[in-house]
Amino acid sequence: MACHEPPSVSRSFVLLFTGMKIDSNVEKILMEVAAQSDAEPKFGAVIVRDGIILVTGFARKSAPESDLAVHPLLLIHAEESALLTALRGGIDLLGSDVFVLGMRSSGETRLTNSSYSCVVCSRLLTQSGIANVIYPTEDGWKKVSTDEMFHQAIERVREENT
Repeated sequence: MACHEPPSVSRSFVLLFTGMKIDSNVEKILMEVAAQSDAEPKFGAVIVRDGIILVTGFARKSAPESDLAVHPLLLIHAEESALLTALRGGIDLLGSDVFVLGMRSSGETRLTNSSYSCVVCSRLLTQSGIANVIYPTEDGWKKVSTDEMFHQAIERVREENT
């Protein structure tokens, strides 16, 4: 089945990261994926199962800058991008993990000690069968189940709306 990459991604770039083994260079791979983003901060997502990269995705603008200021949901998140690429390619994600990394244009990694994915991405990751989200914190990489990530994201939304 043919995989249809977004226009801003070269086929060689996608193939470079598909089927590659995950090792201690995961942060480097994530930074290379995130560097493709035209958003700020830049985000990248790498979905793996059994140490093999299944698919990658990065945040990108889906509308002119002026529209993004009005409605930030017009931005395609890295997790969404990876999920859509997997869907187009017929890739089964059941039981896989997703590494997510955000970075500034300067290359500085965005660290957090709270939920990393937004409520929409958390819901999509859970429903797609992905088991865990792995993201950088000040204390190193943190692994959280997608169910827990979804509940954290819901709590964050509740706090923001009170």
